[in-house]
Amino acid sequence: MSDGKPKATGLWARIVGPATSRGETAAILAMMALSVPLAAGAVIASGTVGWRWWQWLIVLLLAADLGGGVVANALPATKRWYHAPWVPEWRHLSFAVIHLHLPLMALLVPEAMPLQAAWLGYAWMIGGAAALIAIPARWRLAAAFVLTLAGTTLMARLVPLDSAVGWMPLALMLKILAGHLIGPARA
Repeated sequence: MSDGKPKATGLWARIVGPATSRGETAAILAMMALSVPLAAGAVIASGTVGWRWWQWLIVLLLAADLGGGVVANALPATKRWYHAPWVPEWRHLSFAVIHLHLPLMALLVPEAMPLQAAWLGYAWMIGGAAALIAIPARWRLAAAFVLTLAGTTLMARLVPLDSAVGWMPLALMLKILAGHLIGPARA
């Protein structure tokens, strides 16, 4: 007997949802691919070119994750997957918690992301996620954009946009707050 839950076979289906179309998959992969040269350009434009290969690799992998995640978390198939009736609300908070991108950047490239700023941005994102879970679903999208706007404005004072990873707080908050935590539209 089926419980109505679709079976996600394979890693990709578990990440973006088993009902993701070829077009949606192409959009996610295209943004992942585009995010790599955009992030590399931000690093080069900041004058930070003395990084070791592994610093480049981690920043570019995180850029691909964030770019692809912003697109994936805005797509209907992914929203239906993560906001299905069998998914408890606390799972959305745990998804936010595992996204340690900012503290990781502070440890790997401290000249581009001060540790105090990284933990503040991470705390803002987690607090924002908890707040979004606590309010009625009909208010979440508006609140997510307010939290993203306020959080990125705060972070811009601590991590200038022209920093090698100055784009990362905005991308992370769009992915998590304005993307992942917002369920499918209800009419």
